[in-house]
Parts: sequence; C-alpha cells; structure tokens
Amino acid sequence: MQNNRPSQCLFCHTDKGYKYMKEIYHYDVQFLGTWGNFTVLPMIGAGIDGYLLVLHKDHYHSMADMPLEDIKSLRELINIIKKEISKSYGNSVVLEHGSTCDNISCLIDHAHIHIVPVPKGFDIADEIEQDYELFSMMRYTDLSYWRYGGLGRLQYRIKNGEIDKKTAQRIFTPFSGYLYYENSSKKMFIHELKDLYNFQPQYLRMVLLKKLGKEKWEWNRNIDSECQRRTIESLRGLSKYLNPFCDNEGEK
Repeated sequence: MQNNRPSQCLFCHTDKGYKYMKEIYHYDVQFLGTWGNFTVLPMIGAGIDGYLLVLHKDHYHSMADMPLEDIKSLRELINIIKKEISKSYGNSVVLEHGSTCDNISCLIDHAHIHIVPVPKGFDIADEIEQDYELFSMMRYTDLSYWRYGGLGRLQYRIKNGEIDKKTAQRIFTPFSGYLYYENSSKKMFIHELKDLYNFQPQYLRMVLLKKLGKEKWEWNRNIDSECQRRTIESLRGLSKYLNPFCDNEGEK
C-alpha cells in the first residue's frame, strides 16, 4: 500500500524537486533509474565523483521505518551499487541519518541513504565515536528494530522476542532518530539519537568529506553539473540493473 506523500516533499514529488533545483540552482537533476521501490541518482552537491543517493519512492522517515521486505530489497540494491562503484572508484561506504521527523535535525524527512566512494583503508568510525557511541549491527535487516526508537539494543538481547510497540515507546522515549554507518568492509554501525540540541545537520557527510580533505562539505555549496555528468558516465554499468526513471506524473 502506498504511503502518503506530503505535498511539500521534493523527494516524493520529483517533478517539483526537479523544478526547484532548476529555478534556484540552475541545475538539471539526472536520475540513474529505479529498482523496485527505490530511486537512484547522483548526489546533488556531492563534492566528489561517484557519490550516489538512494531514496524510497514513498514517504518513510527512515529506512528503518520501511516494511521489512523493502529493507531486504534495499540491501540487495546496496550490494549491486557497491559492486559497480568498485569497478570505477574502488571502495565505498554507506551513510544514513534516520529521522523521526519530530526533531530539529529533520531537514529532509524522507528516507534516503548515501553511498560514497572512498580510498582503500578509509574509515570514519573513530571520528564518529568522538561524538556518538556506535553500536555494531549483525544484519542489515536488524535496522527494522530501530523504527520505534531505542528498541534496537534490547531486541539483540531477547532471543526470538517481541515487544509491544506502545510499551517500547513508553519505556524508550525520547527518540530522535539514528545515525547509520557502514564501512567499506560492510561492517554496520548505528547510534540512537536521543538529544539533538546542537546537532550538526549533514553531520555524517561533514565528517566524511572533511576526512577526504574537502573544505566545502555542505551540499548546496557543491552544486556541479560536471560532477553529475562524470558520475553518470563512470557508473553507466548500473543501467543493466535499473529500470528507466519515471516521475510521479509521467516520464521525463
């Protein structure tokens, strides 16, 4: 069943997002294609070549908030993308700020992940741990444990256990989303955000690009059509896996 799509969400209504980027930044957004319920495109304002964004077609606040079957499908898509990135760029990492949309960090309240090429041996786990304690995940599908907030760690301690959603929300609130980081060896980490006062928007992207030596890490300071063109050209191998992109009201 299709999720409600807020009229103001530019990720839900890609035709509006395309128009916004064209009018404000004179930038023609190009899409690589779709995979099931997901859309793949070069990151807008990437700052580096090969940087991709994957977003759900429907409006979920985070990847943890999606149905389990979509989480499984996303894992398959991530593996495909990482394989294609490796042919042109080498290693890559995965980032997500999973939001509840009820917090001050919710600049984009639509589920999306970042898949970013990095040099061999590159890792930002230590840098993140300076600010936020990371918890190791065993399986990507375990991301679903974090959809209700603060429940994930407990699920790992209860063998084949289920906890009532209302009970979990009462015991483990407040919850303000999570930070997800997957290194180039596919080791997965998560941090439950419980306090967003003084939280830095684009935090994971900032940490990553700064370690890559980039002074400008904000996406709107890195708008570059040539970077988008190079990314599409170098990752053209993805076309054999993806379907042509169609927006919500017709094909572009």
